[in-house]
Amino acid sequence: IETHKPHISEIFSDLSGDKCFSVCCPVFKDGKFVGIISAMVYLDTIKSIAGHIKVGKRGYAQIIDSSGIIIAHPEAAQIDKNMIAVRKENFPNYNWTEMEDIVARMTKGEEGTGYYYSVWWDVDKPESVKKLTAFAPIRLQNELWSIGITMGYDEVSDPVKVYARNISVAMGLLMLVFFGAGIWFYKVQKTKLEIEAEVQSAKKLLSTNERLKQEITERKLAEEALEISNSDLALAV
Repeated sequence: IETHKPHISEIFSDLSGDKCFSVCCPVFKDGKFVGIISAMVYLDTIKSIAGHIKVGKRGYAQIIDSSGIIIAHPEAAQIDKNMIAVRKENFPNYNWTEMEDIVARMTKGEEGTGYYYSVWWDVDKPESVKKLTAFAPIRLQNELWSIGITMGYDEVSDPVKVYARNISVAMGLLMLVFFGAGIWFYKVQKTKLEIEAEVQSAKKLLSTNERLKQEITERKLAEEALEISNSDLALAV
C-alpha cells in the first residue's frame, strides 16, 4: 500500500457549526488507486492542546491567524480576538511597539525570536514585564497560522545573573587566595633574606673574632719575646 501527499482543506464549519479542516490522503496498492483516508481536525482540539502547553513557570503557547486573531490561548476570553487590539483595550497606557513588530512578523509567516513588554494575564495587579518569544508558521493550504511560545525574560536572565555572580564571587575568592599567597611568599622571602643577612653577619662576626684572637695571641707572643730580650740585656749588664 502506498500513500501520496495529503490534501489539507480550508477551514470550514461542520453541520454542528464547529470549525474544522479535513486531511485527505489518497491510497494506492500496486499502483492502483484503492481509496482515500480522510480525517477531520477540529480547531477546538488544537486550541485545547496549545492552551495546555506550559513553558517554565508562567510561559505558554498561543496561535494566531494571518490577521492577528488569536486561535489558541490559555485564557479562553482572548480567543477570537485581535492579539494587539485586546491588549490595547485592556491596557491603553502601555507601549505595545515591540509586540506589534513581532505580530507583524508572525502574520507574514516568518520564523524567529524576539522580546517585548507585556503583562501576565493571570495576575490581579498587572504590571509591565519583559517577555521572550519564539514563533514559527503553520500552513494549512491557503491558511497561514503562527504559533508562538512565550516565557518571562527573568526565567532566562536570572540563572545567567546567578551564574555570573557565582563566577564573580569565585574570581574574587581566587584573587584573595592569590593575594594571600603573594603576601605569604613576600614574607617568606623577606624572612629568608633576613636570615641570610644574619648568617652573613654572624660569619663576619666570627671571622672578626678569629682575627682578634689571632692578633691577641701574636701580641702576647711579642710581649713574651720582649720580656725575654729585656731579661737577657739585664743579665748582660
